[in-house]
Amino acid sequence: KEVLPVTRQRKSKFSFRKIIAGIVLAAFLNTANYGMDLYKSYKEIKNNYWTANAMSEENVAELGKLLDAVNFLPTTKETKKIKELAGSFEELKSILGFEWPKKYLLIFQNPAEARATGGFIGSVGILSIKAGKIESIKMNDVYNIDGQLLGNIEPPEPIKRISSSWSLHDSNWFFDFSASSEKINWLYEKTGGSTMDGVIAINPKVVLDLLKAIGPVRVEKYGIELNQENFIDLTQRQVENEYDKTVNQPKLFLADFLSQLKEKFDELPAYKKISIAKNFIVNLDQKDIQVNFKDSGPQVFMEKQNWAGKVNSSEKDYLAIVHSSVNGFKSDAVMDETAVLSSEIE
Repeated sequence: KEVLPVTRQRKSKFSFRKIIAGIVLAAFLNTANYGMDLYKSYKEIKNNYWTANAMSEENVAELGKLLDAVNFLPTTKETKKIKELAGSFEELKSILGFEWPKKYLLIFQNPAEARATGGFIGSVGILSIKAGKIESIKMNDVYNIDGQLLGNIEPPEPIKRISSSWSLHDSNWFFDFSASSEKINWLYEKTGGSTMDGVIAINPKVVLDLLKAIGPVRVEKYGIELNQENFIDLTQRQVENEYDKTVNQPKLFLADFLSQLKEKFDELPAYKKISIAKNFIVNLDQKDIQVNFKDSGPQVFMEKQNWAGKVNSSEKDYLAIVHSSVNGFKSDAVMDETAVLSSEIE
């Protein structure tokens, strides 16, 4: 009589544990299956995107649902960046032209002639994007655009010592990229250019990283093969000395090169394109790419990522050495610069 209740109690306890274990296991499997479905859906969309170089409206809607679901994931080191991306999905859609087509002013900076935001503006491009796909990139020599400028615009004081007027090629004078991009846009419009949705500054390091990832690019029209090692020297030689003087468009070489580069990029397998996209993140982190958008949502997103080249305000003093070379004839390419700071605290 005394044994039976104990036996029943043990059976009941064992069954209860079994039920709990079953619930936990079921919950785990459901979570795992949900995670696998999420991953499969994401992978399918990603492959569709990189294969077509664009997204369909269905893909965008599906990706939006997946990113909404990410908010239910626990916050860990691994999911933090994904949640940040999910929270900025609408801004990213706007940047990539899903709401309406976007046009961005590309400025290619040459650090061989130092300027506050990265280098002298030698070439300018118009990047047209629609629904996540690059529609076109149209290149022009900065001096061709400057030639359309009407009237005389007074430059900042240091430039006055060399030139009495101010134009696009000297517009990135300010250390804060948002301040420089405002002047870049303003001066571009003064030449008769249309209003842009933003300004993107690109340094040669971005192209060098691209060439390292995808390999040499042959520009058939000129019989030249460009790679990571010879890109800067050969490009500079083409645009300064060896261009067709009858056509008189020295930066046409860059336009032809970018066209060949885009073709080669489009032919890459998906995993290569994803690797290059990761390189772009590094370029943004290192300020080899800086962006400024007119729409407040995308601009705030870029500032949060520290990709907008914005100089943050500080309650305390700090040192910022800003080196700009005017009419330096690319001398910064062969110069080393050092700075020594001695501080005394009394």
